[in-house]
Amino acid sequence: SGGVVTRPTDYRKQSRGNRIQEYFYGVNDNYCVTHRTVPFSELAAFRIGGAHRAPSSALPLGAAPTTDPMQITPVQWGPDMEHQVLAVSHANKAEDI
Repeated sequence: SGGVVTRPTDYRKQSRGNRIQEYFYGVNDNYCVTHRTVPFSELAAFRIGGAHRAPSSALPLGAAPTTDPMQITPVQWGPDMEHQVLAVSHANKAEDI
């Protein structure tokens, strides 16, 4: 192999821009990006998975984790939600998520 290939800054910027464009619009521009404004009062946020777990190496010998990885817990909107990754679900009840 020839090793690492150094690419010019302009090339990297263009490549990154192309990947972002492809993510939102699809490879052949077959996706349509839309904006919708919804009041926070109409939204609910949930965390999927149990609380932070200790690694199994930190548990006593023979012990198993007791948290449910699919547990659904309501989360309150607040400043700590900034820069978090969220998913959209069209479920009407938390049980249907």
